[in-house]
Amino acid sequence: MCTRFLIALLLISGCGLLIGEKEEQEMFENPVFTEVYFTTDYESDERPDRGLIAINYNNPKEFIVLERGESSFSPVSLSTDRKKLIYGDHTLTGSDPQLVIYDLDSKTKEPLYYDEEKLRLLTSKSSNIVWDKSGDSFYTSSPTSWGIINTYLYSLERMAIDFETSNVASIYPYDLISKDTLLIFTNEFFSWEHGVVNPYLMDKEGNYIKKVENPYLRSINEGGLIKRVVRNLAWSDSLRLIVGSYSNSEEFEGSKIIITDLDGNVYKEFTDGKYRNRAPVWTKDGKIIFTESRVKNSDVLYAGLKILDPETGKISPFFSRYNYPELIGVGTAAL
Repeated sequence: MCTRFLIALLLISGCGLLIGEKEEQEMFENPVFTEVYFTTDYESDERPDRGLIAINYNNPKEFIVLERGESSFSPVSLSTDRKKLIYGDHTLTGSDPQLVIYDLDSKTKEPLYYDEEKLRLLTSKSSNIVWDKSGDSFYTSSPTSWGIINTYLYSLERMAIDFETSNVASIYPYDLISKDTLLIFTNEFFSWEHGVVNPYLMDKEGNYIKKVENPYLRSINEGGLIKRVVRNLAWSDSLRLIVGSYSNSEEFEGSKIIITDLDGNVYKEFTDGKYRNRAPVWTKDGKIIFTESRVKNSDVLYAGLKILDPETGKISPFFSRYNYPELIGVGTAAL
């Protein structure tokens, strides 16, 4: 059933944006959520307004503004039941983004707390949030006071942490590859002698299942310098494939979108590595939406979304700030 919003609808014309009056508007059947930066009242020495928008996947020229202000809106993640969004709101803490939950039915948001007593806000420096298949809980990661990155399983029913990894190593989640199995990053087995970091599989209790023996997913660190790294891994249940963002400082300046399987029997590279192609996500119909950043030191400003058909290799613009004069940047997608 469609969700209805009382919000500002941006009506898109071939010449740019027409900002309509507030009216009751139906949410798109297949929305893509992303963070944007607005140029309105923007001065070069000031931070532009940010916003959270829903784009119509079936017609990307249409989008709805859900929120606008000083929040960071990153990372944005849609729940598996497609009823809730999680994103960061730095205005509550003044430092690391405070995670908030946005209810798409009631159009309300509320902060998340580390415990049921609500004594500590749940913050995050993670670039990824992984939802449980039920949509009632999610995994995220945040650094401890001594710099170790812990992964948490957060229960929305209790509004508190259900599970936390140990402080022995930095661990953060990439994605769920089954109901009970996480694909993760960990540096627990890293050796400076060999300089190789592999992804691992972990169960929901924090126990390692096995190392992922896929050479295409290995990161290489030589003497503290990252030579090769694969980030932003996302799993497709239907295709049994992983998409990621691949960087290799010795071969190309930017990053490429790649697909592979768990064992490395399938591998294909897309894009030429000229720009930073990052944060890929799978669509329902087996395509891939990713962010292309053309400015080296900025993830959002002057960036845009592109869509890739992995069967044909065709890459097309999906949503770009270059088409809309009121936008100066686009973040990562959630769908």
